[in-house]
Amino acid sequence: MFIQYIKESITKWLSKILDSRSKRMIVLASLFAKLCGDRNKIDIGIAHKLNQVLCLSSKDDALMFPIQISHVIWKDGGDISTLSKDDISGKIHEEAIRLSNFIPSWLRYESLDSMVSDIEKLITYQKQLSH
Repeated sequence: MFIQYIKESITKWLSKILDSRSKRMIVLASLFAKLCGDRNKIDIGIAHKLNQVLCLSSKDDALMFPIQISHVIWKDGGDISTLSKDDISGKIHEEAIRLSNFIPSWLRYESLDSMVSDIEKLITYQKQLSH
């Protein structure tokens, strides 16, 4: 019970101190790592390309922390795994909506439409990168 209280207190605190831009960076960089399957294969070069596409941070290396802790952020993410390009072809919007439901409450930013739009871009980029 005490641990649950600490967890809830920390997530409330993080929700208050992180601005929308920071939450967006954490969500998208960590989700990218989770979707890629192996966060250890994502180097600064890939982070740079991700940052170019999604404009997440003024510094590419800022993406490396959320990438490395993606397994912690998305541990309760249920069925989030590497996307099969064949399975979601033409269904990117539906997949983005599904994935947006797994975003922890303390990391939700702006609006649902904004998060879904960002995840659609992320899915599209993730597919291109894995070719």
